[in-house]
Amino acid sequence: AVAKGSGMVSSHAKTIIRYQTVLENPHLWDVDDPYLYTVRTSVLQGGEVTDVSETRTGFRYYSCDPDRGFSLNGRRVEIKGVCGHEDCGLLGKAVPANVHRYKMELLKEMGANGYRTSHYQQHSAILDACDELGFIVLDEARWFSSTDEGIAQLETLVKRDRNRPSVFFWSLSNEEYYSSTAQGKRITKTLTEAVRRLDGVRPITSAVDKSPEKATVFDEQDLVGINYNLHIFDEVHEKHPTKAIFSSENCATSSTRGWYEPDCPERGYMSAYDKDTNAWFRGREYTWKFLTERPWIMGGYQWDGFEHRGETYWPRLCSQAGAIDLYLQKKDAFYQNQSHWSDKPMVHVLPHWNVESYGEPVRVWCYTNCEEVELFLNGRSLGRQRVEKYTHLEWAVDYEPGTLKAVGYVAGDVVASETQETAGTPVRLMLKSENRVETANDVAILTCYAVDAAGRKVPTAAPLVELHTNSTGRILGTGSDVCDHSPLPEPKRQMRAGTVSVAVGVAVSRGRRVAECGVIEVYAKADGLQGAKLIIPFGKESV
Repeated sequence: AVAKGSGMVSSHAKTIIRYQTVLENPHLWDVDDPYLYTVRTSVLQGGEVTDVSETRTGFRYYSCDPDRGFSLNGRRVEIKGVCGHEDCGLLGKAVPANVHRYKMELLKEMGANGYRTSHYQQHSAILDACDELGFIVLDEARWFSSTDEGIAQLETLVKRDRNRPSVFFWSLSNEEYYSSTAQGKRITKTLTEAVRRLDGVRPITSAVDKSPEKATVFDEQDLVGINYNLHIFDEVHEKHPTKAIFSSENCATSSTRGWYEPDCPERGYMSAYDKDTNAWFRGREYTWKFLTERPWIMGGYQWDGFEHRGETYWPRLCSQAGAIDLYLQKKDAFYQNQSHWSDKPMVHVLPHWNVESYGEPVRVWCYTNCEEVELFLNGRSLGRQRVEKYTHLEWAVDYEPGTLKAVGYVAGDVVASETQETAGTPVRLMLKSENRVETANDVAILTCYAVDAAGRKVPTAAPLVELHTNSTGRILGTGSDVCDHSPLPEPKRQMRAGTVSVAVGVAVSRGRRVAECGVIEVYAKADGLQGAKLIIPFGKESV
């Protein structure tokens, strides 16, 4: 399709040129089929092209119904979202585009279809990935301010992202104290009008946690966004019967990767089993069941996708509310979300089978989206159970070393399984590359782990691992224990719960990278274990 427009522009001035075209039967953008078009805009002067700009976009239609929830391209879709900061626990705030992309790919693998930019304009690479992978984005502003500066910042957000098919909603604020005041209503009205001048299509909301049933800001907005407060959703729905509602933030229940004992705040470790932390921070199971039992709720955004530094108590570095830990390792919560959000048959059993039993039955849980699961210990059936949707299964198992296997059934057929084996003493380190590296600007995310003589991963391995590279590379960050306060770039890292995460990039000398193409060699060693080596090509040699 081609469109043309013309106009006169004075030197050093601005003008607006309007033009339009019609695209017949477009390929619709969808969370499961994120099809993108490219709009190429050329500026001509005297028949000669003087400038060209390309904008990616997509076509889709959707509705936010106060009774039937959210629909996309004519079908009801539950928003299975997470909130997220734009940092990375291994790198801090200096995160390259390929790591942003990898993080979003992890969320998609988990079954998420929604992302909230909490609570500010985030890196364009994150929004690019949302466009390309298929996320329903709640794009959130940083300042709840009607000053010239506050409006200017809001306008930069809208102007940058208004052509993105992944951006469905604008959020003007998060957990503001003025949300239930007359002043807050006036600020909201000013900001809402500023957004609608630039984008008159997308619904506008705010994320409210303080007495949402009394919030004045919703009077000026299109949608009702509620943080936590599940106990008053029904009341707010009755108060705003003409406005669709969603959970703009929920869960925030803490768990530590690989910790299957009771919460131990003094050590900084929280049980990996799902739980309600309190009446405010409800577990993932309780929350998702609550939201799905009410068809008028559009879905929600879980706090949060990834652990981030802050919001914590000594000695831990973070709240541990993420489904993926501070160092980009999947937690059991990752698979629990997958059991709620993914249609692909799956089974996940916890704990690992090197667990300490203390002579008592082990609490074995299973997360699954199958209809039934049968648990086997060393080939013996421990019973077959039918699972209620969006819940989990439990067995009390007398511990014995060997093989614990969960088998999932749909309509009587085996469709999924997972095995936990008792591993022996670690004898060797391994290095695994987790993400794609193409250019010298990219950063490689690696996992270092230990295996026994049979090649089984040892989930309790805890050696002190030393990491280094050849002269082409450098160790940017290492991490394993959420309570480890050693500096991120430290090349020696104590392994906890069987893994150490590593970020590796191209070395820099006098402010410049030492090479634009080549290979990085990464080495890992530990006393008493066979070391590991991994080669990472980048640049032309990586293609």
